[in-house]
Amino acid sequence: MTHIEAPIHASDGSKRCSLLLSAAACRVLARLKRGPAYRVGNAWRFRGARTPAAGVTIDMLLAKGLAEPFDTGSHSGVRITPAGRLIAGEIAECGKPLER
Repeated sequence: MTHIEAPIHASDGSKRCSLLLSAAACRVLARLKRGPAYRVGNAWRFRGARTPAAGVTIDMLLAKGLAEPFDTGSHSGVRITPAGRLIAGEIAECGKPLER
């Protein structure tokens, strides 16, 4: 698990927020930074990726406000929020590996 302190607005109005993210969540956040994920059947897929992302990981990022859902008409998708982009940048600056 990766513990991250980020200067984003928490739900209580404070400026710093503490997050605990798994390695899988960090990888999915890095993928979301490059482009949205689309739901195809029961799997979340990224363009150009060979393996799908786990639905539990996507749901956790949605619950924490690091990703937001959108609908294209034919597919539902998830894209990164500004807070998620900030967190992904914090992870990258720490030098932690984001991809396998």
